[in-house]
Amino acid sequence: MKLVIRFFSLLSATLGLTCCENKAAAQGANTPFVSYEAESGTLGGGATIVALTSPPTTEFSSPQLEASGHAYVHLGATGQNVKFVNNTGKTITTLNIRYSIPDSSGGGGITNTLDLYVNGALVSAVPVNSLQTWVYESSSSYNGMSQVPSAGTPHVFWDEVGLFVPGGIPAGGSFTLQKDSANSASYYNIDVVDLESPTALSQPANSLSITSYGGTANNPSFDNTTALNNCVNAAISAGKTVWIPQGIWYFASSGAMEPGQTTIEGAGPWYTTIQYHSTASIIFHGHSTSFENLAINDTVPNSTPSQAYAVLANGGDWTINNVWATHAMLVWGSGTNCTVENSRVNNSWGDGMNINNVVGQGCTNVLIYNNFSRGNGDDAIAVNSASTSEPPVQSVTVENNTTVASWWANQLGIYGGKNILIENNLFQDCVKKTGMELSGYGGPVVPVSVTAQFNTFLRCGSFGYGIDQPGVIIEGDGTNDTVNDNTINNSMFEAVQVSTGTSNLQFEDNLITAPGTTGIIIPSGTTGTGTFLNNMVESLNSGQSAYINNASSTFTATVTANNWQGGPSAPASVTPHVLSSSSIKVNWSGVTGATSYDLLRATVSGGPYQIIDSGITSTTYTDTGLTASTTYYYVVTAVSSSGVSVYSPQVAGTTSFSGTINFDVPGGEGGANYAGQGAYSDPGNDYWNDIVANGTTPAGTNSDGVTLNTITFTEAQTGKFQGGTYSTEGTPQALEYYFADVTSSVTNTCTLNNVPAGTYNLYLYGINGGTGGTRSDRGTTFTVSSDSTPATSQSTVNTSSGFTSFIQGNSYVLFTNILVGTGATITFTYSHNPNATNTVNPQTEGDFNGLQLQSQ
Repeated sequence: MKLVIRFFSLLSATLGLTCCENKAAAQGANTPFVSYEAESGTLGGGATIVALTSPPTTEFSSPQLEASGHAYVHLGATGQNVKFVNNTGKTITTLNIRYSIPDSSGGGGITNTLDLYVNGALVSAVPVNSLQTWVYESSSSYNGMSQVPSAGTPHVFWDEVGLFVPGGIPAGGSFTLQKDSANSASYYNIDVVDLESPTALSQPANSLSITSYGGTANNPSFDNTTALNNCVNAAISAGKTVWIPQGIWYFASSGAMEPGQTTIEGAGPWYTTIQYHSTASIIFHGHSTSFENLAINDTVPNSTPSQAYAVLANGGDWTINNVWATHAMLVWGSGTNCTVENSRVNNSWGDGMNINNVVGQGCTNVLIYNNFSRGNGDDAIAVNSASTSEPPVQSVTVENNTTVASWWANQLGIYGGKNILIENNLFQDCVKKTGMELSGYGGPVVPVSVTAQFNTFLRCGSFGYGIDQPGVIIEGDGTNDTVNDNTINNSMFEAVQVSTGTSNLQFEDNLITAPGTTGIIIPSGTTGTGTFLNNMVESLNSGQSAYINNASSTFTATVTANNWQGGPSAPASVTPHVLSSSSIKVNWSGVTGATSYDLLRATVSGGPYQIIDSGITSTTYTDTGLTASTTYYYVVTAVSSSGVSVYSPQVAGTTSFSGTINFDVPGGEGGANYAGQGAYSDPGNDYWNDIVANGTTPAGTNSDGVTLNTITFTEAQTGKFQGGTYSTEGTPQALEYYFADVTSSVTNTCTLNNVPAGTYNLYLYGINGGTGGTRSDRGTTFTVSSDSTPATSQSTVNTSSGFTSFIQGNSYVLFTNILVGTGATITFTYSHNPNATNTVNPQTEGDFNGLQLQSQ
């Protein structure tokens, strides 16, 4: 439940000045890959973007309706291509491409290739096929599975292929998917590409390998069923786990493999693949069996594709962790104390994940966490209490999952159950139904005490089954269900529908933006009760309403303090203050009569916005957990007993970079990675950028040696640069041996430019060398300032011996908490330190050797 509670009173509230911290967590799955939508790439050779620009006019599907983001790139002629730049900051070793190519004329699909280029060089002819796509439906056979084109209208267009990229894709490098003359399919549609750099796992202790029991990898004609069964039996007897090493392991069992109470684990989904080639509908029927770190793929393209299960799990106390299922449901599961986490499922012919009570066993205490589902049939995630002979599914948490473009039913289906928490998920791109269906089957199978909060529903709803499907539907005689603090953006039709019998519904603090039709609708005939409190509906189309209750005589709705009911004025001014690479503080002006405020955030100017927190009783808030070097856009609304205001003016703040950027004077070790250099030790991340003499240094690179940074270094040189050599890199002596110096009363001014707003620490090195390799006891005075931090000074006082480590005040000084605002600069000067002893090789000289700028 929410941690902040709103209080409404006829008395005006006094708003305190205490700063609030961010209570909103990241939404959706934290995946090991980054997805690049094809339509965001650079098109070449006449390639085009095909997008869904208006709702379908029939109940039938299309490639753009089933695409992620409802858009894709079409490569229809030789030379057409789409190009991407690897902006992940690291070398990418694998790609997973979501694509579509044509069916064969008689159905059943074709095979072909698509060329992949890295930095302009051809590196791979990627194998693609349509063997598990292109099925046909009609009004009389809706969701039909026939592979015969004459059976009707096509649907299920997309499949995926993963590959290791020869040589990898370096950070900042490009990769291109191109239709060349050797690629003979009439067209190639590209939806999205996932970029990843996986690492293989080693065999864990206390495990038995399938190879010890006759298992053989990478041999399509060898059936590993017997080897696996023998390994499982031995592992259970010995109290150990089952290890399946790297490779593709083929299985052709005519029935389900039924391992018992053990764990079957591999080297990772990119390295260990269970390749199933059988007409059996169940691959593994696990009895308290856990599966970890492997992929399961069903390869049989049946003439009438049917639902296949990667894992049918029961018995309780099982875990599915880091498993990647393709062309098969990840799990149909029941039992007590069960977990599905960190996994992905793509292109199944049924649900992505289904937790239920329909296999003669109850189901309770289940966690569905941090999973990714794309392009699956039926529901992406289902919690299903269809059986009346078992207790309803209860105590289930569905948290931080991402589901995309399920093509039959809902992104999330809750069918009965009790005490279910749905939190911080991302549901997007519906095809035939809704983002969330909160429903039941009547009788005892009804949703009770279900809470859905802090979720985002993006482009949900559809025209499946020939009717307007809402973004979210709440129905099924539920009782005491709560829907709060959700963001519902760009629904195809109405954003929310409340229908059938729904008792004591709490619908609070939700943000609805740009629905196709109505914001919230309660159709005629709906019965029950509900409270609608402090919700916002924004960007309505002309002639549409924020809220309609067509069942006012049968559904009693308490509608209070929503923005369509009027409210106070919005805050007149909002000011962001970037604090670090992960936090921005937002201040705003108070509003007379306001009892609280809501803060909303977007990553695109103009929204859509997400509610970060509500019920804020101060006029300042710190938004934490942000991504470095990212621009965020904020608006604030004021809340009173009469309603919610419109948005305040939008403001933006860009978080600072993460890590350290190092600069070294010319002739030094700039451009090298070497551990131990500098007082701020960041082993493995010690890239130093050369300072260009008498000019401006180009944009630098972070200390990871990969991430490009906008920061440049400018110096107004009035002294000289002193080169030299030193035999041992990564030592204090090596850093010192290259320096710029000023003499007498001269002061040299240097500037760090394009510094993102934020708070920084600055290490400045001032070590004075002597003749013949000796050290002086001179020193350097540094003075540092920024647009938001007044000038302060510190000095080094060098010692003439024992210089084997960095010592603050001796070889370097550290300026902390330097605040940079819109000025985007840090300025420092260096000069001779007149207070140094200066008896060894005395000179009135101040030396500068380099710097490290560390973001907080």
